[in-house]
Amino acid sequence: MEKLIKIFTDENEVVIDPVAGSGSTLVASLNTNRRCYGFEIKKNFYKEAKEWIEDTMNDIRDLKEHGFKKTTMKKKENILF
Repeated sequence: MEKLIKIFTDENEVVIDPVAGSGSTLVASLNTNRRCYGFEIKKNFYKEAKEWIEDTMNDIRDLKEHGFKKTTMKKKENILF
């Protein structure tokens, strides 16, 4: 997705995903310095996408502030990721 976003948009432009699903288009937009808006009606997709997007935004902020992103371990259903 990042390659397509880079081909069809310029930095700081807006990417809109009307069926955001897992949020991959939105994360790709953030990773390529685009603003983005996504819409999703399924609550389970929304929740997972929101977490992924928040993590990505935190990583981007950490990279800008510290030059590296912090690593954390998340526990999900008794499995460490």
